[in-house]
Amino acid sequence: MPPRTNNLTLYYERGGLNVRVARQYTASHVVNTSTGLNVAGGAYAYTTDRTQVDASVGMNLQQMFGFRYNTDLTFSVWNANKAISRTYTQFSNAIFDEYKPGASYTLSLRTSF
Repeated sequence: MPPRTNNLTLYYERGGLNVRVARQYTASHVVNTSTGLNVAGGAYAYTTDRTQVDASVGMNLQQMFGFRYNTDLTFSVWNANKAISRTYTQFSNAIFDEYKPGASYTLSLRTSF
């Protein structure tokens, strides 16, 4: 278990427009006590701290532009800051594993009639 985690989300909605920005933080912590790396003395595995930012912007086209159908257009980005996860053993420069997911983008259109 990480010693500190926190989440912060800001959300705005008015007149068919909605904006959401979220930030998640996880502090560095022990992730495994038996790494299987055959390191003398049984070194622990740690993960580095990580902060990820996600955002989305949505519009209800009917409310904003008088569109005939109740239609929502949404653009979202996950991991906008391209946060990286690293696992290391004993020393922070002894990287065992690195996960670089990059940013992910989604554009969606939803309607009802």
